[in-house]
Amino acid sequence: MMDRLVGLYRDEAGLQEALDKLQGFKRRYQTIAVGDKGRVFNQALTFSLELGYLLDCGEAIVRSAIVRTESRGAHTRTDFPERNDAEWLKHILLTCRGEEEPELSYIPVTITKWTPEVRTY
Repeated sequence: MMDRLVGLYRDEAGLQEALDKLQGFKRRYQTIAVGDKGRVFNQALTFSLELGYLLDCGEAIVRSAIVRTESRGAHTRTDFPERNDAEWLKHILLTCRGEEEPELSYIPVTITKWTPEVRTY
């Protein structure tokens, strides 16, 4: 689903569909059961914990991609094909607090040695 809807080329409709699916996956994850109750080298428990982390990472990627209304680097929005340094030369941060929807905030990009420029090939 992430590869199909949140790959290199994405648009708002696909990103919103991906977010809806991820939220469904997260609801299903709340009732996940781990059959192996062992306390040593419990791969079933490890896999279930990793699944939760993957769902969190996927949600962060999708929510950030939805709000970033431009194309930049490997983030190509087919509905916003141009890069927009005036509005989007900043990092997106997501802060999670329990079961609430993640809070979005931004911090500016620190320009060091190289000034950002449009890539041309």
